[in-house]
Amino acid sequence: MTKQEEPRVHTHAREEVRPDQGPGYHLQHWYDGWQVDMWWSPNSTGGPSELRITTNNPELIARGITTGTLRSIPLAEISRELKSDLQRLSRDQDIFHVLDPHTEWAKRHIRQTASDNPKPGRSGRPESFHLAVAVLYAWYVLMREPNPVQDLAEIVSADRRAAANWISLARKNGMLTEAAERQSGGTLTDKAVSLLKAMNEIEETN
Repeated sequence: MTKQEEPRVHTHAREEVRPDQGPGYHLQHWYDGWQVDMWWSPNSTGGPSELRITTNNPELIARGITTGTLRSIPLAEISRELKSDLQRLSRDQDIFHVLDPHTEWAKRHIRQTASDNPKPGRSGRPESFHLAVAVLYAWYVLMREPNPVQDLAEIVSADRRAAANWISLARKNGMLTEAAERQSGGTLTDKAVSLLKAMNEIEETN
C-alpha cells in the first residue's frame, strides 16, 4: 500500500483514568505507519495535554519521525472530532441512565405479551410492547453488541425473524430512531424516553 493509499483511521474518544493525570479522554490515530496516542484533560479547550508517537516497525524506527509525519497530524481536525465524540459520550451516558432501570422490565414484558398473544393479527400489540422492544434493542446497541437483533431474540426466547419484525414495528410506532441502511443501530426517541419517565413517576407514587 502506498503512502497515498494508506487509510487514516482512528478510534472514538474513550474515557480513561491515568494514575499521573487522573480522568481524561484518549484518542488513537495512525499516520504513515506511526501510532499516535493523544490525551485530553476534561477541562481542555484546545489541543491534547499529551501526544505520544510510537511504532513497532524497525524501518520506521531506523528512519525516525520526519517533519512530514508530524505535519500530517491534523490536530485541529482531531480536536473537532473529540468534541463530537464527547457529545456522543454525553448522549450515551444520558440514555444509559434512562435504559438501565428498565431492561429487566422489558425482558419480562416482551416474554409475557408474546406468550399471551402469539398472533396479534391486525390489531397488533400494545404500545408498551413496542416500548419494551425499543428499550432492550437500544440497550444492546448502546453496549456495542455486534448483533443486537440476535441478542434480543435469545434473551426473550424468540425467533430472530420475529425479533427483527418487532424492532421494525417499534420504529414505525415512534419508539426507535432510524439506523443506517442495512445496519444495526438507533436509540430511543423522545417519545419513548417520555413514556419511560412517566412509568418512573407512576412507580414512585405507588
